[in-house]
Amino acid sequence: MFLRVVAHGSSELDKGRAETAAAYAQIAADYAWHNHPGLFASPSLETLVRSLAHAVATPVPARRRTPGEPEHILHVLTTALRVGGHTRLVWQWIRNDPQRRHSVVLTGQSGLNRSGKPIEVPRQLTEATQASGGEVTAMNDRDDDVLTRAAALRNLAAGFDAIVLHIHPYDAVPLVALDVDGRPPVIFLNHAEHVLWAGATVGDVVAHLREESAAVAEEFRGIERSRSFVLPVPLSSPQLPSRDDARRSLGLSDDAVVLLTVGTEYKYATRDGRHFVDALLPVLERHGHAVLVGVGPRDEGPWERAKIATGGRVVAFGRRDDLEVFHAAADVYLDSFPIGSLTAALEAALAGLPVVQCELPTPTLLPTTDAALAGHMIRAPLAEYGARISALVEDAASREAIGAATRERVLDVHTGETWASTLERLYDSAQPRSARPTLELDEARPVAPIDEWVQWMNETTNYSRYFSEAQLIAHTRFMPKDRRLVLAARTRGLAKLVEPIDIRTRGHLERPRRYVAADAVEPADWPVFVKAVLGAARRAPELRG
Repeated sequence: MFLRVVAHGSSELDKGRAETAAAYAQIAADYAWHNHPGLFASPSLETLVRSLAHAVATPVPARRRTPGEPEHILHVLTTALRVGGHTRLVWQWIRNDPQRRHSVVLTGQSGLNRSGKPIEVPRQLTEATQASGGEVTAMNDRDDDVLTRAAALRNLAAGFDAIVLHIHPYDAVPLVALDVDGRPPVIFLNHAEHVLWAGATVGDVVAHLREESAAVAEEFRGIERSRSFVLPVPLSSPQLPSRDDARRSLGLSDDAVVLLTVGTEYKYATRDGRHFVDALLPVLERHGHAVLVGVGPRDEGPWERAKIATGGRVVAFGRRDDLEVFHAAADVYLDSFPIGSLTAALEAALAGLPVVQCELPTPTLLPTTDAALAGHMIRAPLAEYGARISALVEDAASREAIGAATRERVLDVHTGETWASTLERLYDSAQPRSARPTLELDEARPVAPIDEWVQWMNETTNYSRYFSEAQLIAHTRFMPKDRRLVLAARTRGLAKLVEPIDIRTRGHLERPRRYVAADAVEPADWPVFVKAVLGAARRAPELRG
């Protein structure tokens, strides 16, 4: 299905409908992000993006820079978010590179949100950018189409010394803007290592956050090692509140041994039906003063059942951005499994907490791995996992010693001069190449075990359900109306792969339903939309895919 959507985009471009082709490119990549197509990169998609880049009439401006000024780095994001490690990494990068100016461009801060109200930019990102002498610019993704924003970004980019792409897997705006000769060096940050993303041929260098990502990129994305660079996650030493104040604010007793885990909710369900909390229940039963605290998961499902079973000693706080309070209150950090949370584990280690990881037979992309944690993170198979945690619960001195040693190692790799020198080598390696990179990949390759794991992750964590027909059509709002309506018919086939979801339409919660395209169509267009979809379905069943 993914390659068929890409092919539709190429066909539209051949017919001179570039904006429609750009919408298809974004739809294909967004679909693949949530529904693994058995590929981590696509030569067909990269070719479409490159063709779109040449379809933008704006020429690449001459480089503009005033002699003697500090180097100016442009960070391009799709959407800056308050929670999660993605945006946090950007402001930490800026803080840890103080000798340069840094500016930020947001290509889609509305986040495909039909209300038109942009998502609030995190305060920390704005403050870090302004402190460096730069500025944050949010593009008008409600009124300007993909190619218009790409042309504007191409022109803007000429005033910078290097560009770093921290973009969503589907975002075509910076790729169309920058997949040309003559622009500044481009660093593509691989922060979505376990999914397909567009842009594998755009970066002069692809920066990975760990060595395992570079290895997978070489094998499954066709990115040669000479174009890869491993940059540790940038961090800074946290300012923690006092332990007493932190526990008081969270309602935790002074004598409790607090086991903390931080991660997005979907990271805790395993392939065989067991759940993260199931592995912790024996520990909590053995130690009546132990408390499991989860930040990210909601107080429902397995978390709620465990809370009841333990008399309230499993507490799920949902999403929070005041992680320093939780770090100050905790005694032991437990990495999420089967999918690890690298940034969360590193930040816990910086707070002086020992980090424990359960070893499961999963691909190397799923569990947390990091050069600084190697030899310091406590790793144990499931059969021994509870016992290793129990030993830490019983031995405060061991907790403190392990936590202190881990903290020093993380400080050495992820902060200060060591990280800064690694960053300098990354900047030096990001030189425009004489020939634009290409991908040598077989798009019909056999399914590999890693593909099965990613597909399992999408299915069992409901990640694929986040992708609705309304979201597909939200990509098309700048298409001519006739092409938009044709796409509405085509996307019925894609929608069939998505489980029914609860949606809100005009403020009312409606029953779960599969086809929600009407939510993406202007009210005045509703009659013609229905007529077009039904007519297309009768006349051309193949459009339904």
